[in-house]
Amino acid sequence: MLSFSIETKEKKGVTEQPQPEAGPGEVLIKMAAVGICGSDIHYYKSGACGAFTIREPLTPGHEACGYIEALGEGVERLTVGQLVVINPSKTCGQCQHCLDGDNHLCSNNGFMGSASRFPHSQGMMKEYFLVQNHQCHPVPQGIPVEQLACAEPLSVALHAINRAGPLFGKRVLVAGGGTIGQFIALAAKEAGASFVALSDLSEFARTTSNNIGVDCTIDSAQPLDHKQELLGSIDVCFEAAGVEPALADCIELVKRKGTVVQVGTLPAMKGQANLNAVMVKELDYRGSFRFHQEFKHAVDLIVRQKINLSPILSGSYPLSKANAAFDRAVTGGSATKLTIVAE
Repeated sequence: MLSFSIETKEKKGVTEQPQPEAGPGEVLIKMAAVGICGSDIHYYKSGACGAFTIREPLTPGHEACGYIEALGEGVERLTVGQLVVINPSKTCGQCQHCLDGDNHLCSNNGFMGSASRFPHSQGMMKEYFLVQNHQCHPVPQGIPVEQLACAEPLSVALHAINRAGPLFGKRVLVAGGGTIGQFIALAAKEAGASFVALSDLSEFARTTSNNIGVDCTIDSAQPLDHKQELLGSIDVCFEAAGVEPALADCIELVKRKGTVVQVGTLPAMKGQANLNAVMVKELDYRGSFRFHQEFKHAVDLIVRQKINLSPILSGSYPLSKANAAFDRAVTGGSATKLTIVAE
């Protein structure tokens, strides 16, 4: 079968691998669609995502849906041929975080398509892959698979919204107009925010935000005082760009006693963000990592077409052309969410 693999930042591409077989408790999935995430782009571009460095060939892909090809012994409630959305989280269920109900913070999460541990937890950007019974969420036939593959990033956005607390009537800024930032903006509107703004360097990202219905878009290269004049009082800021200037903007632009939620994975800090302002303004500075119960809600929103994903979807590439898709994603400026689909 075909599989996309990243070994180093120089050595990457489509390879052939043996097709797996479903063992006890396992489900063999035939890939339908896999979204390219920002973390996948980091792995492709530099061989690492934050502190997670590739140490063996890694198949990326944690935003996926597919068709059940075969069921291993003991698997119930599922049938061959079903269309399912895959939750990529594979928590241990035994660490203190899992026992406390914070499964997304699991100390030994085998999150698919990640180099966070070694051996790496392989992803789903291949023709066939294995998952556990509980990772499969059956959905009706006929839902566009490119939309279903957005359930995972939408879950990340929903979790960020939950971390921020109630947004009804609040004024919100999202710093960063990639997939996660766009989904956070959508989710903030859904949560009742009275005003949602999005800032980004990219004109394409700002245009996309206008298309999804945000109230204001800002070129993040503009001077700080200009941004403050345009935005007015901001209650909650989401850092969704994964760059320090975006965090710096969030800290400066949010009001005193406001909330900043960091969603992006930041590189090593260079002193651009005035962290003392967190103290002086008595800000609530919160992290948001992956998702937990939000996954089912994300799938439901997509299936019931309660959220408009069309402006965010930028195109699909067959698995054999995955390199071309990644090259376009790395270049940026003309795409938000690119998807790898079955041949």
